Amino acid sequence: NTKDFQQRFQSLQAPMLRRRGELEDSVHLQTFLRDLDEEMRWIKDHMPAATSNDYGKSLDAALKLQKKHQKLEVEVTGHQPMIEKVLSEGQDLIEAQHYAVEEIDGKCEELSSAWAELVERSEERRAQLSLSVEGQQFLADANEVESWVAEKSRLASSTDYGKDEDAAEKAITKHKALEVDLATYQGLVKQLQHKAQRLKESGHVNAKTIQDRHSNLEGQMKSLETLMGDRSVHLDESKQLFAYARETDDLQEWINEHLMVASSEDYGQDYEHL
Repeated sequence: NTKDFQQRFQSLQAPMLRRRGELEDSVHLQTFLRDLDEEMRWIKDHMPAATSNDYGKSLDAALKLQKKHQKLEVEVTGHQPMIEKVLSEGQDLIEAQHYAVEEIDGKCEELSSAWAELVERSEERRAQLSLSVEGQQFLADANEVESWVAEKSRLASSTDYGKDEDAAEKAITKHKALEVDLATYQGLVKQLQHKAQRLKESGHVNAKTIQDRHSNLEGQMKSLETLMGDRSVHLDESKQLFAYARETDDLQEWINEHLMVASSEDYGQDYEHL
């Protein structure tokens, strides 16, 4: 009986080991599938942020979205090891010739594809946000230049050329300072032209609007240049007129003084007083 029992017990060893191996394989599979599902959910949860089409309708909004996306990219980069760990687990099961090798291989491919899409879409959004920030910065700079042009156009349109020579001189000094500022803003408009061209070449969604905005800005700047040129001429004429009037008054005063001397009837009382 003891011998029979031992024989029966030994005959059970192989099936038990096989069963144990099958159970371990099943546990490994379920663990792998659980981990993979968690990663797929993680990707699904973060995909909307990476695929958003909201790039901001103002510079402040675009900058905030860019900062938010930078945090997403840090999070995605930090999660990369978890994805690689699950894929490594799947590869180990495939190399061990697991009974569910086809399912495991398919799941690994699904995870790899989903992760690659998340990374790619995240990179695309980063590029689009960068363009958005640059475009909004262009519009903000254009607004600043337009405000300056509008303000200075009012000054350049003034018909106040000074009420006297001193006032005219001060107006000319002020106008020359404005001409220096004009040169600075002309440089800014030139920079905006390069930015507009770069945004166009980069395929910015509002490239045409930006190009039109720059064209209008150039037109406003040229109008200001014309106004300032005309005012400069009028200021010089005003100064010359006041200078002529002053010199005329001085000459008239000199003539009057000498005329009085010349018309005097005081011929002296003797030779010494002549």
